[in-house]
Amino acid sequence: MHNKELKNSTRRPRNRKATKAQFISAVHAAFHTEMYEPPTLSVVSQFTTYNKGLVYRYFGSFNGLVRAYIQSLAQDLATEFSSSLNDHAVSEDIVQRALLRVVDKFSQRKGFQRIVRWEIANGKYYFLPACISKIKAQIRDQRDLSQKMSDTLTVVFSGLYFLALSHDGRTSCGLDMTLKMDRLRTRKIVKDILRTVPGF
Repeated sequence: MHNKELKNSTRRPRNRKATKAQFISAVHAAFHTEMYEPPTLSVVSQFTTYNKGLVYRYFGSFNGLVRAYIQSLAQDLATEFSSSLNDHAVSEDIVQRALLRVVDKFSQRKGFQRIVRWEIANGKYYFLPACISKIKAQIRDQRDLSQKMSDTLTVVFSGLYFLALSHDGRTSCGLDMTLKMDRLRTRKIVKDILRTVPGF
């Protein structure tokens, strides 16, 4: 069946899971394409073969689709963190290095900047709570997570979240996360903060 026929089809796709996954991938493509900002449902539909009306069937709304994408992204970061840990006793150094890998991922992707701006513009804050809660859960699976460690993670990732607003020469309180030098400065600061907290 051609793409045009698929888009015009009103029949329910046989594979619900695959259809939802394709829409989520389409949102990812829209957020990571320079010419689209902010993404809309019409833009996202250009990256999928299915009729955009299916978004309402499977996600309830466009915001529901974006939320599903952002939650999957937060899970990917948590998985990235988990893959940095080993199956043995998790030392402070290993946890710190794993967290810094997540920091690097977050600060280097322009797609994150667009997600942050979309959330603020729409008053929908999905990414930060999902990311923090999933990473805390990964740590709890491996070792005790003290209140101070938990609070430190919240403060660090909240700061990184809003630093992502810097782009195209615009700084966020003097830091431009599109510049490698500023990303390295930020990474060092995060590392220094983690070193002061027992458990990291």
